Amino acid sequence: RNVEFYALEFDYRKYWHFAKTFSMALRFSGGASTGATPKQYFLGGTTNWIGSRTFDATVYDVENLYFANVVTPLRGVPYYSLSGDRYGLINWELRFPFIQYLAMKYPLPIVLGNITGVVFTDIGAAWFGDNFKFGTSQGGNRLQDVHTGFGVGARMNLFGFALLRYDLAWTTDFNTISHSPTSYFSLGADF
Repeated sequence: RNVEFYALEFDYRKYWHFAKTFSMALRFSGGASTGATPKQYFLGGTTNWIGSRTFDATVYDVENLYFANVVTPLRGVPYYSLSGDRYGLINWELRFPFIQYLAMKYPLPIVLGNITGVVFTDIGAAWFGDNFKFGTSQGGNRLQDVHTGFGVGARMNLFGFALLRYDLAWTTDFNTISHSPTSYFSLGADF
C-alpha cells in the first residue's frame, strides 16, 4: 500500500528571562497534512512520560507508527486522545526557583538541590479536514474541540545530564474543571 501525503508544520518558541532566575516560555505550533493518506497528529500527555497509558490502539497502525507525529505537551489530556490531520497547540510556562538546597539526615541522608518550579497552561486541538468546532453553547458555553490543561510542576537535574519532571495537571473547558488532576513523571528537557 502506498502512503502519500504532504505536510506543512510550524513551531515558534519565545523565551523571556528576568530577575536572573525566572523565565517565561511561550510556544505556538501547528500542522496540516493532505494527500491520499494524510499523516496523523496525536496530541495528549507529555514527552517521555514514565508510566504513560495509550488511549487508542489506532496509534499502533503501521502508517501511524512510521508517519504520524506525536505532539506534546498537552498536559491534563490523556495520552494520544486527540488525533487528526490538522492540529494547533499553544504552551505557556512560568519557570522559577523552588528549592535551592535541601539536606535531610533522617531516615535517609538525602541532599537535593536546584529544584525549579513551573506554572503552565497548554491549549490544543486536533481535527480532520474542515471538521473543527471551537466551542458549543449546549449545557453552557464551553470548549468543544479545543482542550485545555493547566497546573504546576517541579524540575530536578539528575546526575548532571537528565531532567526529571513532575507535573500535576487539570483539564478545563472553561465551564468545568476536572475533579482530579493527572500526575506526570517524565524525563527530558522542557520545550
